[in-house]
Amino acid sequence: MQTSALVLANPLQNREDAMKTSPFAFLICTLITSCAPSPSVISKAVVQTLAALPTSTPAVTIVFETQIVTSVALVEQTVEVPVTVTPSPTPLFTPTVTLTASRTPIPSNTPRPTATEDPTRTTKYDGYYLVGPEISSGLWRSTGQGDSCYWELTTRTGDIIDNHFGMSGGTMYIPATAFQARLQDCGPWEFLSP
Repeated sequence: MQTSALVLANPLQNREDAMKTSPFAFLICTLITSCAPSPSVISKAVVQTLAALPTSTPAVTIVFETQIVTSVALVEQTVEVPVTVTPSPTPLFTPTVTLTASRTPIPSNTPRPTATEDPTRTTKYDGYYLVGPEISSGLWRSTGQGDSCYWELTTRTGDIIDNHFGMSGGTMYIPATAFQARLQDCGPWEFLSP
């Protein structure tokens, strides 16, 4: 196994040397000179980084030179950190799929909603009805038996649009433009169609 040694005193010079030696050494040199943490922190980071590299990576020995300034003099300190790459097997992730039967709830016997009858189209008897909110426009039929049936359709101002006096049992068409319908002595009125 090939061994390289780097001295990290001059960052620019050592980057060029590191590039000639190994691209991994260049990477480590760049990291170290950029961050400038303590040698013990760097050695831990280097060991972890190199442990993750493939087994064909050459062993690298890195020498750290730091300068410690005391109150009186400048002291140089050299720390040598041998690094040996020990590859660890990468664990393979194998998902385990477990099929679990689940019970699908059976729908309850809830009754289906029924259609609500339109109150404006229900059977009408004698009275006055506003067209729209109380009686629907469209075709209506009287089911009475008398001969004094009277109905009339009026506008907002009370003008008569249409009317009838006579036998019961006929039909009446209420236009959407009518305002009011008056029903008198005609018997029940049933809605036929819009």
